[in-house]
Amino acid sequence: MPKSPFNTDSAVIQMKSACLILIATLSMAMPASANEDYLAGVYLSESGEKMTASFNNQEHTVSLLLPNQKTVTLHLAISGSGARYTKGDSEFWEHHGQATYSENGKIIFVGKVLAPSTHP
Repeated sequence: MPKSPFNTDSAVIQMKSACLILIATLSMAMPASANEDYLAGVYLSESGEKMTASFNNQEHTVSLLLPNQKTVTLHLAISGSGARYTKGDSEFWEHHGQATYSENGKIIFVGKVLAPSTHP
């Protein structure tokens, strides 16, 4: 019987490394510190439109107030870098102060953080 590749020391090290990367990614994806349950940010597009993101670290969600006054709530998702939230075909991704919101693969909003703040 052939030897399983999962029984090798190399596979164990790779699995442990993958787990550590996942844990680090999820912890970095949360936009607030461990002591903050809520954080809000206002993002400004190049055309002057604003989008507000309200992060709920207890529920692991973000609620977005889009420039057209539509509100959507998305759930934390795995991200290689930055904070990523999804629900169905909607996605919010924030990385280094830049936010992108898309629906059905079409970019709806791109902007840079204007003012982060905590709120109750």
